Amino acid sequence: MPNGIMLEKNVHAIYEIVESQTESMIDDVYLDLRGLESIRPGALTALAAHAFRVSQAGHQVHVRMPSNSDCCDYLETVSGFCWFLENLNVRFEGKRCSGDYMYEMNDTILSMTIVTEADVLRVTEEVYEGFGRTGTVQSNVLLDEIFEGLWEPADNAIEHAQSDIGVVCLAQTWRSRNGRFAEVAVADAGVGIWATLRRRYPELSSHQEAIEKAMEEGVSGLDDPERGLGLARTHEVSIAGLDRRLMIVSGDGRLVATPHGTSFATLTNRWSGTLVSLHFPLNQ
Repeated sequence: MPNGIMLEKNVHAIYEIVESQTESMIDDVYLDLRGLESIRPGALTALAAHAFRVSQAGHQVHVRMPSNSDCCDYLETVSGFCWFLENLNVRFEGKRCSGDYMYEMNDTILSMTIVTEADVLRVTEEVYEGFGRTGTVQSNVLLDEIFEGLWEPADNAIEHAQSDIGVVCLAQTWRSRNGRFAEVAVADAGVGIWATLRRRYPELSSHQEAIEKAMEEGVSGLDDPERGLGLARTHEVSIAGLDRRLMIVSGDGRLVATPHGTSFATLTNRWSGTLVSLHFPLNQ
């Protein structure tokens, strides 16, 4: 994917597009993407989850397509974003791609998909098999880690997020001058990590503290000593190899973890739901 807009640098703008509209009382909701030059899978997955939530609430969603043809092409092809929203009766404004695409469809491991409790294992196995089938992952260890990178946050979100729409998942690969990469992303429109953990950990005073707490092994919103491994294990996977990167955004809290360290931040705006995005190099 071409270099461009990154979620961590533009999280305010990306989510303000959604929240400033969905919090209003108007019937029509507009997602104005005209200024995008590119967008990472994580941000796109979160936008899709919120568009789904708003559509389910009875609003008519309109998407103003990017002016940049490469970004428009990406939304039409590898990500499955446009196909996903078309199924929700979303209306598109602006130029759509002509069909002469620059992106290769074999980069699509899992196009944008709603995952519920009934099919989380099936979809995760589809992603595992997709990476193996395309030959982009030669290491069985890495295949297992990619499986966990999708399975753990998807299962965690389905069980805890109280998201009526389930979770939105996306898995893809792309090439850059630095090699070939994969990203798996899971987003929901639920209550967020802080709301999930506050019952057992009332001392938590912010979304940022809740995300940090969720990284600890054994921490769960359930009174079950066998639970609490999901996000802790995802964090372990993210720091196990060079150029890996985990991002978690929930409420106004954000975590970014790499093998070089883990950082937390409080964002200016907050939004309903949780995003987990895991980035892997495929040339390990």
